[in-house]
Amino acid sequence: MSHRRFFPIVRWILGAQALGVLLMVALSLLLKEPGSSLSVLFGGIVAIVPNLVFSLGIGVRDDRRSARQVTRLLYGGEMLKLVLTAALFALAFHVPGIQLIPLMVGFVGALTVFWVALLVRGSLT
Repeated sequence: MSHRRFFPIVRWILGAQALGVLLMVALSLLLKEPGSSLSVLFGGIVAIVPNLVFSLGIGVRDDRRSARQVTRLLYGGEMLKLVLTAALFALAFHVPGIQLIPLMVGFVGALTVFWVALLVRGSLT
């Protein structure tokens, strides 16, 4: 029998973030701002990809891990998220036509969805 289980809250948050970014991109398209839409999408990607990478390492329950191992994984995962976020921002700024304000709207919007999803999920349980 396996000791590993993927936490449902992780799927919930990542799904909510992806949906939130898609809604922001759709709103930008409705406002006839195609350049902004791409920037919003890239901002969302900059927020979601590090969360996805982090959750692949941390979002799986493993009862064989000690408290020390979990702590190390959390610190290492957070460091990886910070480095990956910085690298993705650096890459985004090299994409032709990327606009700073919509990029930040997509990024901050995805982070906001993260916290709202936690609150909504907590009130549903």
